[in-house]
Amino acid sequence: MRRARGAFAAALLAAVLAGCTPAASTPDETPAAPTPTPTEVRPAIIDEVTRIVVLGDSVTLGVNACPAEDRICGSASWATGNAEVDSLAVRAAAQNPAVEVQSLARDGARLSTALGNLDHVVGEHAQLAIVFLGANDACAPSLGEMTEPEQFRDELGQLLDALAADTDPEVLLVEVPDLENVWEQGHGNGRALRVWASTPACRSLLADAEDTGPAAEARRAAVSDRVEAFNTVIEDVCAARPRCTTDGGAVHDHPFRSPELSSIDYFHPSEDGQRVVAELIWAALARVPSGTP
Repeated sequence: MRRARGAFAAALLAAVLAGCTPAASTPDETPAAPTPTPTEVRPAIIDEVTRIVVLGDSVTLGVNACPAEDRICGSASWATGNAEVDSLAVRAAAQNPAVEVQSLARDGARLSTALGNLDHVVGEHAQLAIVFLGANDACAPSLGEMTEPEQFRDELGQLLDALAADTDPEVLLVEVPDLENVWEQGHGNGRALRVWASTPACRSLLADAEDTGPAAEARRAAVSDRVEAFNTVIEDVCAARPRCTTDGGAVHDHPFRSPELSSIDYFHPSEDGQRVVAELIWAALARVPSGTP
């Protein structure tokens, strides 16, 4: 992790990860990180809304989460999946049966994708909006094609302005995950290296993944720096808006290990990883202000 987090991130991770023990390792597999255990968290905001809209990318779609399924495995989505991943939709319905969760996730989506689809986004009339975007703004074909931080700031502001002008929902912004962690987990795995070499995905990070020379290390560090810059933007923009909350870096800071990453592409969350994301975002929703004392 390249920058210190606030007290919330540490407290949140301690709360949801307490009492678990990492699994034993094998030569090609890093031990699994402690998986968040079920909590008694009941976000008050869930009792006050009936319309939750999630803006996301391939992670929210459940891409490559299920080895036996098609590429998009909706049943394993942290947002709208089934009880096996204890998704947001499952958790919210258990607390408030009137809640509907609508996912507007798109494969490969950047923050600009939501702006290009703004009429549809606003047309969903969210009472609570969860925005989990930004990974593809750093996961680009090259370093030069990553989104610039100031452009990211402008686009995020436009999106939040549009939401506020419609239903002025409460907004939870999920910070961008630690992309370099994916390389750290897989670069010693021969199969992962072969998969990464055969796909055009995220070349800014995964090109020449076996290379540990100075130039390759600098390129991967530049991707991490851009992720950190995006997360600083998310925190700054959100802090200036009274109806905006971040996850405090909880998803970024979780050390996803091999069992929590897809065995298909060694990049997206597996079903176990999706379950972790669902738990972390559910816990973060407890920070969203509500009218309930």
